[in-house]
Amino acid sequence: AAYMSPEQVVGKPVTFRSDLFSLGIIACEMVIGRNPFRGENIEITSQCILNMKIKSSHFPVSTPSALRKWILRALEKKPERRFNSTEEAADALAKVMTGLPRELDRPLSGWLKATFTGVPFTDSPVWETKKMFRAGAITGAVCMFIVGAGLMYLLGPRIWG
Repeated sequence: AAYMSPEQVVGKPVTFRSDLFSLGIIACEMVIGRNPFRGENIEITSQCILNMKIKSSHFPVSTPSALRKWILRALEKKPERRFNSTEEAADALAKVMTGLPRELDRPLSGWLKATFTGVPFTDSPVWETKKMFRAGAITGAVCMFIVGAGLMYLLGPRIWG
């Protein structure tokens, strides 16, 4: 329930814009480290989805403003205020990625070990670890979006007519 769009919470039909809202939640969670709408139970979670407005100030200062704007647009409560298509959302996210680091300069095995064990990198400076986390979070969000957009492209006509 913590990844539902406001229209899903109230039982309205879902569209690709509902999926964009869910993707916005995932992207927000990757950047701030938690799902901003998750409550102690489904009722509180539903109320948070319907009423809580995510603001730019919720993001770490180091979050690029273009990424904040992308996430905030995906999390608009009114579906018509979100992106007009998955293609528009993908293009906007690609522009956000321009100039941001896309490669991890530490061995992948060390990064995975730190991710799964919770043991931080001791051989890299704090700023570099944060940069790697941010790059990984952004890359993960892009991958999730591409997979979601591909599925919507392939299955969308069957689901939404």
